[in-house]
Amino acid sequence: MENFKSIKNWQSDDRPREKFLEHGIASLTHSELIALIIGSGTRQLSAVDVGKLLLDSAQTPSDIKKYTVKDFCKIKGIGEAKAIKLIAALEIGGRFENFKHHKKKITSSEDLHNHLSQKFKPLKYEEFWLICLNQKLEILKTKKVSEGGISSTIVDPKKIFHVALEFGSSAIMVAHNHPSGHPQPSKSDDELTSKLCDAAKLLDIRFLDHIIIGTDEYFSYNDEGLIF
Repeated sequence: MENFKSIKNWQSDDRPREKFLEHGIASLTHSELIALIIGSGTRQLSAVDVGKLLLDSAQTPSDIKKYTVKDFCKIKGIGEAKAIKLIAALEIGGRFENFKHHKKKITSSEDLHNHLSQKFKPLKYEEFWLICLNQKLEILKTKKVSEGGISSTIVDPKKIFHVALEFGSSAIMVAHNHPSGHPQPSKSDDELTSKLCDAAKLLDIRFLDHIIIGTDEYFSYNDEGLIF
């Protein structure tokens, strides 16, 4: 009988971990991905062999998503601990997929405030943030574009729209904080908002709002009818 060949003795291209490090995750087969999760096989079967047995047990790979611990344990080389690892891996993959298809929407100044208020709460200096949105007003990207001192921060409109275009934004909102706690806009805030409105029109991007976040309240240019 041929001696069992440990994964450690395989050629590097045959070992899932080394193959991943050298060629990337996309280079791995389904059975090699399973091998990475379960970590080991049996004296007679490598982890990849166990992965192949698991795949062969189902009509399609997606059927494995329905397997219980008992179902996994029917496969030679898979016990309760490995079954739990596989179920956990499938669950987290499913959750991330669902998250991708359920993007957070920002449809009001209140939504925008709730989305950013925790980022600003501990700050003793100003930060300026950009929120890029698609046509459905779902968030594409939330990015800090500037930070400054206690009373002001320098914001370059070119940088804001460079980021907005980079992420294919159909609409944008911006926000910054006033560490003083008072959200009333300054003359420079008004001037910046006006520049952003004008630039957005030229680029055919909807400029929806600019809010200023204070300690217990916020100011919204849109709510005040100052976005045109």
